Amino acid sequence: MASKGYTPISPEPTPVKKEKSQQPDDSDDEDILTSICPEGLEDETIRTFIFKNQNHTLGNLLRDQILKYPQVQFCGYSQPHPGERVMHLRIQTQPGSGIPAFDMLKKGLEDVMSMCDHVEELYFQELAKTDWEGDPTPPKM
Repeated sequence: MASKGYTPISPEPTPVKKEKSQQPDDSDDEDILTSICPEGLEDETIRTFIFKNQNHTLGNLLRDQILKYPQVQFCGYSQPHPGERVMHLRIQTQPGSGIPAFDMLKKGLEDVMSMCDHVEELYFQELAKTDWEGDPTPPKM
C-alpha cells in the first residue's frame, strides 16, 4: 500500500547552481552608500544618496529628520522597486547656501542615532522601575 503524503519524484537531491545575486547584500565588498549628482550639474548642494540593504524604515526616518533643518529645501526618498534592496535619498539644500547635501545627510544620521540612543535609555530606565517577579499580567489601568 502506498504511503500517504509527499513522495519525491527523485530520491536524490537535484543540484542547484547558485549564481551570485544581482541584489546587494551584506557580504558585498562594495560601499553601502554611494551618491550621484544630477547629470550636467556639478553642484554639491544637490545629491541623491543610494543606500544598499535599506528600505522605508531608514528612508522615512532620515527624510523626516532632514526636512526639519532650515538649510534644506527638499528631501525625499524612494525604493525604486520592491525587489531591489536599495533606497534612494535625495537632498537639496537652499539655493545659494553653499551647504553640501552630504553635510545634511551626516547631520541627519547623527541626529537619528542620538534619538535612538535616547529612546533606548528611557526604555531601560522604565524597565528598571518594574518588578518583574510574580504575576506576569500587566496592571489594570
